[in-house]
Formats: sequence, C-alpha cells, structure tokens
Amino acid sequence: MIGIITTEMKMPEGLTFGQKVRWQRQELKLTQEKLANLLGLDRGTIIDYEKDRSVPRTPQAKRELAEVLQLEYDALYDNTLGAVAVAPKNPVKIGLNFGQLRRSFKKSGGQQLRDWKRMFKYLLNHTETLTEDDRQNILSCVEEINAVIKGRKKANRGGGAFSGSK
Repeated sequence: MIGIITTEMKMPEGLTFGQKVRWQRQELKLTQEKLANLLGLDRGTIIDYEKDRSVPRTPQAKRELAEVLQLEYDALYDNTLGAVAVAPKNPVKIGLNFGQLRRSFKKSGGQQLRDWKRMFKYLLNHTETLTEDDRQNILSCVEEINAVIKGRKKANRGGGAFSGSK
C-alpha cells in the first residue's frame, strides 16, 4: 500500500504561544541559539518565549518571529488556531558560493552586512524551494554576520577607553 505524502505540516491545536514557538523551531531543526541569532536576540529571550514568560514587545518583532518560524502571524499569536507551515515541494539548489560570501563578511561595512542579513532572511522566509543544504548555509551566514557585527560593537566599546595621555 502506498501512502499519500503531504507537504503541509500541521501544528497541534490548542498550544500556547510558547509551545508553538518551540514546536515550530524544532520542526525547522533550529536550536534556540540559532533562532536567537536570526532574530538578533539572546538565547534567554527564546527560552522565555518558549516557557510563556514573555512575547515579543513590538509589532515588528512579532512579525519577524512569525516570518523566521515560517508561520502565519495570526496562527502564531492566536491561541485558538493551529498553525500551518508549508514544506518545500521541489527543492532547488540556489548556487551561491557560500565560502566566498563568508570571506567577504569581515571586509564588509556595517550597512552592507545588514543588507546581506536582510537578503538572507528574505531567502529563508520567502523561498519555498531551498534545499536543506542551502538553508543550513544561509543560517550559518546569518550567524557569522551577527558574530562580525557583535565583534565590531565590542571592539568599538573597548576602543574608547581612557588612553592615559594628558
């Protein structure tokens, strides 16, 4: 007997906001750390979301979480609806040279890094045909961009220290 394969993954109904975040994060094979990096948050914030201790505060933050989790906004924030995510039907490799991209991050300016990050997030959220390999490479690139930005912020904070000159 041949079973029917569906491309729609149905989230169980009646889940709290935090349970939905955790369920979908796990469906997407994201760690709490990776999800936090994609959103520019720390892991503790994701833990708070998953334990229903907090929710994103701004409408923009709420939209970004729904987009990264690939869920409809209303389904994520309404306790009465089960959320639906659609899996890729025919994955196609996008053919980016991720190694070359990664090398360029350290040389890129702040605005260029933010533009790359926006583009990668767009690809993740609006391209249904990404291969799993491309998806993981894009997630890795976003993490690397966040690390470069964070490293520069730390360096800038440390660079303004008192030099001791009169």
